[in-house]
Amino acid sequence: SYNNSEIEMSDNRKSTDFNISYGIEEVKQNSYDEQLVVLRGRFTRQVSHDKYEFTDEKGNTIVAELDDDKDWSHVAKDALMDILAEVDRDHWKVELEVLEAKPAR
Repeated sequence: SYNNSEIEMSDNRKSTDFNISYGIEEVKQNSYDEQLVVLRGRFTRQVSHDKYEFTDEKGNTIVAELDDDKDWSHVAKDALMDILAEVDRDHWKVELEVLEAKPAR
């Protein structure tokens, strides 16, 4: 029926909405490669040239890449941020490629 398809569509849109957030543990356990996830946390440490440790409010950490071709000047160390990221998963590690970041409200 018409109503059901409308509900499904709105659910699909919701999955990329910045309001939904996951914990890092969930992402490490349950996400799939190239999944879009929203996380709240802080960039706590630089790991390499463009990779940073991202720590959520429970204290779990994941490596998050801030690609050079974007301007990340608004991202401050230890500031609470909401990030939209793509999961980069292979058989032995899970990392994030950050697409957007904004100060948490």
